Amino acid sequence: MNTAIVSATTGAVSLEERELPPYQEPSEAEIAAQRIAEIDARLTAIDLASVRALRAAVAGTATEADRDQLAVWEAEAAALRSERAGLTAVSPDA
Repeated sequence: MNTAIVSATTGAVSLEERELPPYQEPSEAEIAAQRIAEIDARLTAIDLASVRALRAAVAGTATEADRDQLAVWEAEAAALRSERAGLTAVSPDA
């Protein structure tokens, strides 16, 4: 494989032939850690998205749509928390 090398001092460009390291499949722990990060990001997004509807519920001005959406988000969050709990056994650092 050719790789372009650019000199930081002169700006000169040269091509070098380099071997790529062999591809390694990610480990089960790496895959679990990536999924945990995705779940954490989604849980944060759900928390942020639900603020307005929760504020309306506390103020007593929530609409049926607010309550329905909160129920949808809570169901999704519960499923994600359950999935995350199972993944922490594979990737205990998370």
